[in-house]
Amino acid sequence: MSYQFTTAMIYNRGAPPVAFLDELVMWAKFADDDVFTPNDNIDIYAKYSPVLGPWTTLSQRKAGMMEILRVLAGYESSWSWQAGADSDNPDHSPETTETGIFQVSANSMAFGDLEKRVFLRFGSTDPDIFIREMKTDTFFAIDYAARLLRLTIKANGPVLHDDLASDDKRYLHHWLSPSAMNEFMALI
Repeated sequence: MSYQFTTAMIYNRGAPPVAFLDELVMWAKFADDDVFTPNDNIDIYAKYSPVLGPWTTLSQRKAGMMEILRVLAGYESSWSWQAGADSDNPDHSPETTETGIFQVSANSMAFGDLEKRVFLRFGSTDPDIFIREMKTDTFFAIDYAARLLRLTIKANGPVLHDDLASDDKRYLHHWLSPSAMNEFMALI
């Protein structure tokens, strides 16, 4: 696949690797539509509608989620599937240890049906298995992060603390690109 806007630099994190973008496109092509359909939650679409919305079609919603995940993965891990615990988090219990490219933790399974999805995928909800699998099962890791962002933005620091009214470039919204979103839409 050929990328232009989606390979743009993100803050002080660099540019997303093409291999990550390829994974993201493949995920979006095969992800269940329910990941993207409207709901009543204060979710990722509600948060970033002023930046990337309005969301009028399913393909726009898919591409918008892809763009948010592209930037978020840069913020959380510099696009490293193997990223481990956040050194700034004082709690390093298995339940709260962040893991993988999106830095999700096992305690996030408490939201919605995520615990059931983890069990059905891995045969266990053990936090150590969760940590390991979020680093290796790339399709599931993307899907899990997207579903979590649809349930709540409170489980994600860079999203929760993103001040959309601020001109400060350290905030995630400054790096979201409608052009990259449109590029994703063309790719899926």
